[in-house]
Amino acid sequence: MTKLALDAGLDSGPTELQIQRSTLADLLLIVPALISLVGTAIDFFRKVNIIEFKSDTDRFDKEAFSTQVGRVNIWYGRNSKIADFADILNVIILARYQPEVFDFAQERNCPFEMVNGQDWLWTSRQGLQDVVIVICERLPIEPRYFDWLLFIPAKSEKWERFVDSLLEQRDWERLLFLKMLRSKEFAMFLPDIDEVLAQYSPEQLEKAQEDWAWVTERWLPKTIKTRPALIQQVLGSLLPEERVVGLTPEEEMAVVKLLLEKQRTDNPDKDKNSNLFI
Repeated sequence: MTKLALDAGLDSGPTELQIQRSTLADLLLIVPALISLVGTAIDFFRKVNIIEFKSDTDRFDKEAFSTQVGRVNIWYGRNSKIADFADILNVIILARYQPEVFDFAQERNCPFEMVNGQDWLWTSRQGLQDVVIVICERLPIEPRYFDWLLFIPAKSEKWERFVDSLLEQRDWERLLFLKMLRSKEFAMFLPDIDEVLAQYSPEQLEKAQEDWAWVTERWLPKTIKTRPALIQQVLGSLLPEERVVGLTPEEEMAVVKLLLEKQRTDNPDKDKNSNLFI
C-alpha cells in the first residue's frame, strides 16, 4: 500500500499517519491537492483515505465491517476541520471475496454496487460515509495492480498466471517478496520456471542472467549473515571446482589459507603438520 502511494508521487512522511487507540486502522493516507492519481491503482482515492487490509486468512464479517465504519466516524468526529465526509473514503482491501458483508449490506438496504463494471471494485453509502471494497483476487493482471496481487490466495489459477507475468517481466524484486510470503506454494511452482525460461530468446535470457546477478550481489552479503544454512544449501548444489570459478590466483590462495586456519581451529589437537588436502 505504501509503495503504491510512493509510486503515485505521495510523500511517505506526512501522508502516512497512524490512527491512534480506539480508531486504530492499517493506514490513513492523505492525498495532497496537487497530486494526481490518474492511471494509478488508487485513482479512486479521495483527500482522506482510511484503509483496512484483510489477508486471505483474515475473516471479514459484519462485526469487522462495523468496526471499520465506526473508525471512520470517530476519526471524522475528531478531525472535522481537516476534511468533510465528502472528502473521506473508507477503503477496505480484501485479498479474496467474502460474501457476508455484501449480504449484510443488502439486508440493511445499503447494498454495494459495482463501479464501472469492474467486479473487483464495489462501493456503498453507509450512513454519511462512502465505503469502497477492493477484491484483490479479481484484479486484472496489470503492472499497476501488482502490489495488491501479491496478496491473492496462492491456491488459484490467477496466482499462477500472476507469477508467470512476473517471470516474463523479470520482476525479481516482487518475485523475491512473493517467495518469502508464499514459500511453500512458490517452491511447488518452481518447475514451471524452466518452461518460461525456455521461451526466452538468447537476448532475453542474457538480460535475465544480468538481473539475477544484480539481485544476488545485492542480497547475498545479507543472507550470509542472517541465513547461513540457506547459503550452504545453494553452494551444496555446486561442485568444488565450480565454487572457485572467477577467483584470481591471489583470491584462491586466500581461500586456502582460510580453510587451513578453519581446520586448525576445528581440530586443535590434530597434528600441526597435517595437510588439509591429504
